[in-house]
Amino acid sequence: MSKLTGAAQQPLPLGGGEGDAINSGVPIESREYTNGEVTIVWKPKLCVHSGICARGLPLVFKPRERPWIVVGQATTNELVEQVQRCPSGALSCYMNAEKGE
Repeated sequence: MSKLTGAAQQPLPLGGGEGDAINSGVPIESREYTNGEVTIVWKPKLCVHSGICARGLPLVFKPRERPWIVVGQATTNELVEQVQRCPSGALSCYMNAEKGE
């Protein structure tokens, strides 16, 4: 039995960004992305990688880039509608004004 060593043999991280839990090797529970009006919540453990988000709003959802969600590339309504299409529930959202109440 061989022991795996080196970064090339480890699974690719999901989400990602400097200084986050992914870079430390600890899986993240969720990550939030906001445009100031709406916040998208991504839960990587629930994601089934259907690609519906990326096909629906390819300028927003870019799985091969970090950060992989760029909320400034769509309107709030477009973001909400696309997030609601997520089959696994890995993507959800809330309106920032409503959460602050």
